[in-house]
Amino acid sequence: MLLLEAGVDVNAPGGEHGSALIAASVVGNRLMVDMLLRAGADLDMQGAVYRSAIQAATIKGYNEVVMQLLNAFAGINTEGGRYGTLLQEAYRYYSLQVIQRLLEEGADINAPSVRYYNSLQAAVYRCDEEAVMILLKSGADVNAQGGLEGNALQAASYSGSRYIVEAFLTAGAKVNASGGKYSNALQAASYMENPEVVDLLLAAGANPNAQGGEYRNALCAIVYQRQDWEDGEKEEVWEEEDEYSGPNYNPDFSHRYNDRH
Repeated sequence: MLLLEAGVDVNAPGGEHGSALIAASVVGNRLMVDMLLRAGADLDMQGAVYRSAIQAATIKGYNEVVMQLLNAFAGINTEGGRYGTLLQEAYRYYSLQVIQRLLEEGADINAPSVRYYNSLQAAVYRCDEEAVMILLKSGADVNAQGGLEGNALQAASYSGSRYIVEAFLTAGAKVNASGGKYSNALQAASYMENPEVVDLLLAAGANPNAQGGEYRNALCAIVYQRQDWEDGEKEEVWEEEDEYSGPNYNPDFSHRYNDRH
């Protein structure tokens, strides 16, 4: 490019995305990303929307650009954006290749964030069994407390995935751990009327009389669930903005509402 040959400052800040490298990553321009990297573009420059070039490419789903940036050792544990860390972005937009590379490069598997609290809960949100197993094998803390649903087991019980619930229990999840909207996993499964998950939790020692959470106990959760749906009340789902779309973007919230009746 003539400008690069003329000695233009590739790290000059400005524009909507803050830097030329972030802008090239947002549109998935592999050639431009390569040219900018060769010219000394700063991988750690931050923008107003995306905290780094690699985060922009991850959110947009440009896996090949992500791999380019990873090869140049971009900041793997950079925080920011809608979902927190790069690893959580990758789980949200389902890119196992990027996920595995991030883990190999030392991504913090238990780093907290606002949206899903941690990577394990982000994988549960998608009911992604393969991603969950990768995380567990990589050392994810199955008992980490935080997020809307308190912990990973409660989130899995809410989503209704028997396989994931079994995996968490096998990995040592505390069946009566309290916290979050439903206080415990049994109350979450009861609210969603997931009989298989309820049976599984009870067999693992869940306390059916445990008190706490929005609905106070598991039995009341069932009653309130039916009343909520008779009144037309719906669970809140975060809407995805167009700017976060990309070639691999495929939001699937259906599992958040399965088997409700």
